[in-house]
Amino acid sequence: MSLETTIKKPADCSQEELADFEHLINEGGEVTAVGLRGRILQAEKLVLINQAGRCVAIGAIKNPNPGYKAGVFNKAG
Repeated sequence: MSLETTIKKPADCSQEELADFEHLINEGGEVTAVGLRGRILQAEKLVLINQAGRCVAIGAIKNPNPGYKAGVFNKAG
């Protein structure tokens, strides 16, 4: 089966696409669920990969908030 890749701004995604994106993130168990939808909507672009009409993989180009950036840089030394 072939894969269909869609790349778009969060504002251009349907509610179903956003829900699928959020669901797959939560399934991974590595991201805090609190405030997740807001962080998804803040992303520069979302990547949704569908197979047979079902979202099977995701990715994002993020726009992290300044506090997060500062924390990452501090941890890097």
